Amino acid sequence: MINNEDLFSKILKAGKVTESELKELVENKKKNLGYLITDDVAIRLVARDLGLMTSTDLQFNRDLKIEDLVPSMRNVSMTVIVDRVLTVKEFKRKDGRVGKIGRVIVKDDTGNSILVLWDDKTDSVHELKTGTRIMIRSGYTKMGLNGFLEIHLGEKGRIDIVEKATSSTIMYKGRIWRVFDVIEFEKKDGNKGKMVSFLLKTDTECLRVLVWNPTGALIERLIEGSYVEIHEGDLRKNSRGETELHVNDEKNIIINTEDIVETIVEKTKLSEIKPGMENLTIEGTVESELFYGETYNGKKFAKLILRDDHTALPLIFWNDKADLVKTIVRPGSKLYINGCYSKVGVNGLEIVASKWSKIRVK
Repeated sequence: MINNEDLFSKILKAGKVTESELKELVENKKKNLGYLITDDVAIRLVARDLGLMTSTDLQFNRDLKIEDLVPSMRNVSMTVIVDRVLTVKEFKRKDGRVGKIGRVIVKDDTGNSILVLWDDKTDSVHELKTGTRIMIRSGYTKMGLNGFLEIHLGEKGRIDIVEKATSSTIMYKGRIWRVFDVIEFEKKDGNKGKMVSFLLKTDTECLRVLVWNPTGALIERLIEGSYVEIHEGDLRKNSRGETELHVNDEKNIIINTEDIVETIVEKTKLSEIKPGMENLTIEGTVESELFYGETYNGKKFAKLILRDDHTALPLIFWNDKADLVKTIVRPGSKLYINGCYSKVGVNGLEIVASKWSKIRVK
């Protein structure tokens, strides 16, 4: 493998740039990538840009760290630790063949990333547990659809287990902080499906968990304040950029309903609301008639003015929530909403009820 000094000399001997120009190119490459890469990575990328190295020549040494990764790197080899193993999924390709994709959250002392395995490579997922130290060989990087930088294991890539984990896997653990109403929907095949969500409060964060097609038994056990462990799920970003944990198999959720603490719902006054606030709990009196309509693409919406004390703000509902408030809300109604958010609309600050908001008329 060529070291930095040898590669630097090789570039200069090619006669395409002077030493000062090369240093400037390396600095600009680091600057353009937000100083998220090392000199080693920058020099190799410059060599590629100058036509002196192909993508397959871009071998990166084993000291590479996650903080050094940028999109479009090739032949990446590095040592990482398994943080979480996500669900392996099957999908149908355009030619009708069935493919498989598996994702593993990996980390080192500089950050974390997502390791993506395809088809037969997913067979190794069952050997990986939280805490397993692995060597990724001949991977490549790209930006995933969910906004996370990913390390993909291509046809020639592989992972070697350096050190096995000694403990069982717990992806997340904490308290069920808020439970929201069950949402029913129609699947593409015409069958009915349902989803329930709750907020999981850990020692470091508050994460929304979505459980798909839960049984009635699980829904009954989703008690606010209960201790819960989640052993497997799939991290995704929603349309507002928030990270959510999707769980397809409720067997991966262990709830201890004998270990419950009191959870206090703190209501936010309308006068304290600013744009970009999430998971709000509000209460007030409906001051206006409800306006109900549809957008040009058929989405139903409802709008009303909510007042508490001396502040009034517009409140927006969409689709099923719009249908609900249309039937239960009138001017003068006392309205309680848990799980809404604030944003700047066409006419200024407004509150929006999300699809999982809990809405009650008192």
